[in-house]
Amino acid sequence: MMSKRYDIFISYSSHDIESVMSLCNYIEQHNLRCFVAHRDIPRGVVWAKTIVEAIESSRMMIVVFSKSFNESEQVDREIELACEAKMPILSVRLTADQYTGAKRYYLNNINWIDAFPNPSHVYGDVLHSISALLGDKQANTTRTTNVAPKSVTKSSSSRWSIRHTILAFALLVLSLAGIYLALDRSEAEHSVEPCYKVGDYYNENNKEGVVFQVWDDGRHGKLLSLDEAELRWCSDEQYRKKTHVDASNRVDGKANTDKVVCHVEAAQYPAFNWCRAKGGEWYLPAIDELVRFTLDKDVRIAVNQTLKAKGYRELDGWYWSSTDYADYEPDACAWYVWIASNETRGADKYKEAYVRAITTF
Repeated sequence: MMSKRYDIFISYSSHDIESVMSLCNYIEQHNLRCFVAHRDIPRGVVWAKTIVEAIESSRMMIVVFSKSFNESEQVDREIELACEAKMPILSVRLTADQYTGAKRYYLNNINWIDAFPNPSHVYGDVLHSISALLGDKQANTTRTTNVAPKSVTKSSSSRWSIRHTILAFALLVLSLAGIYLALDRSEAEHSVEPCYKVGDYYNENNKEGVVFQVWDDGRHGKLLSLDEAELRWCSDEQYRKKTHVDASNRVDGKANTDKVVCHVEAAQYPAFNWCRAKGGEWYLPAIDELVRFTLDKDVRIAVNQTLKAKGYRELDGWYWSSTDYADYEPDACAWYVWIASNETRGADKYKEAYVRAITTF
């Protein structure tokens, strides 16, 4: 059988992209590859053709169901194609709405997980269901072998002795296990991963920043750098108009940054280089990642309180994203965001704006 390019095709409404990417990030941390249209379809490619090819190249589908998903007609065809391919489908329900239309036909009797009101709390269940549907669970190494009893006659004293020996051995094993657990308990308590919340200061694994997004009950998430800089997206006024680096991803700034810093003229892109200089996992945020600070006032307030407490400048002003502005001269303009007012627009890449780096933990 030909190997599949993706493990999971995620079908979703664009209105739920934040929940989708949070789930996707968790799944991909467990060595499974997802297809997410907004992230994985390059600009200029025929959307419908790529969707069909991606479904054919996937092992299963996850439906991220919501009210917006219920109202979308585009996803009906995706589900239909998955059913035609006899692909396993798992529905992760963000709302308690009833399936309607074609979705009722296709999804009413398939596997589902209710993820409301806190989707991250069921990520473990989602991963377990994925393993079961794909057949990737590790085989149980403990096997029981049934052997027919031999017809051997022993005296009652012999049987009594064997029973006592077995009992004594079992007690010895339990005793040793108790000693081991007592000795290890203290170390185990200290080895539990800390759980973070939005606004927490983070300083572990050679990464320092402020937590602004969490999943997996706070054990994983995203960090914003403490410091910032005022830099140009592209340093050469003429160069930015003639060379395209294809930084078109709206949700994955790391993908954009990887493309730019690997470009033959990477030195021309100071905003990206400043972020990557912090380490290989740091990057210039994509437009949708940056907009999170404008859409959720509570996130911005929590982050700013920590920045201020640590003696760093709070988020305020225009900030560069890593995403090209495709509506007008994509080679010359990129998206930037006014953090406090939820204003986004395209700006000349030669212009200076604030830059903050983000990474995952």
